[in-house]
Amino acid sequence: AHCFSPANRDVVYVDTGLIYTGYVFHSPDEFVAHLVETHAQLGQAGRRLLFKPHPDHSRTDIPRRLEAAGIEIIANEQLVARLQNCCACIVEPSTMAGIPALMGLPLMLAQYGKLSGQRFGRVLMSYPRARSLTCLRQFEELLEAVGREPMSEATRAWIQQNSGPLPSEQMPGRVARVVRSVIATSTGIRGPAGGVHARVAGAPRVTDGHRESVS
Repeated sequence: AHCFSPANRDVVYVDTGLIYTGYVFHSPDEFVAHLVETHAQLGQAGRRLLFKPHPDHSRTDIPRRLEAAGIEIIANEQLVARLQNCCACIVEPSTMAGIPALMGLPLMLAQYGKLSGQRFGRVLMSYPRARSLTCLRQFEELLEAVGREPMSEATRAWIQQNSGPLPSEQMPGRVARVVRSVIATSTGIRGPAGGVHARVAGAPRVTDGHRESVS
C-alpha cells in the first residue's frame, strides 16, 4: 500500500466521462470550467492538478484545452507512477476510482459544484480513507485529517478484501495485477465476481439525473 505524504503537491483527478451522459455537465465548456476552477482552487494551497481522462475524451479537444490551462494530462501508462507521487485523488463514480484506493491513497469523492449530490457505491463509501468533498475549500482540512491517521488495519483489510482472496504476503503483487487489469480495460470493465472489477464501483447507471455506481 502507498504511504502518501500530504507534502506531495500533486492531486490526481480521475474522470469517468460524466459529460457524455448530459445530466451533469451540459457542454464541454461547463466541464472544462469545472476542472479549471478545481485547478485554481487547489493552486491557492500550493497544489497541482493532474487529470486522468476517460478514454472518450480522445475524440475531443478537451485534453488540449486543459493542457492550455496548465493541467497535466495523465496517459494510462503513466497513471501508477503519478499516483505514487501524489497526495490524494479526486474521483468521480467509476471503477477507475478503485485504483488509488487499492494503493492506500486518500480519496476525495467529488460532490462539489456541478457534482453536488453524486452517488458513490457502497464499496467506495466504505473505504476508510474516503472523504466526501462537497466544497473545494475543504480539501486541505480533509487531507490533513486523513494524514493524522496511520495506515489502519481497516484500510489494509479493505484493500485485501477488494483485491481478491489470497495470502497476505502475496497481496502487493495481486494489487499490482488488478491495477494493470483495470487500466487496460477501463472502457468496459467486467471481471470475476468478488474482484475489484465487480466490487469497487461497478457499472455506472444514471438515476434521477445522476450517475450512480451499483456497488
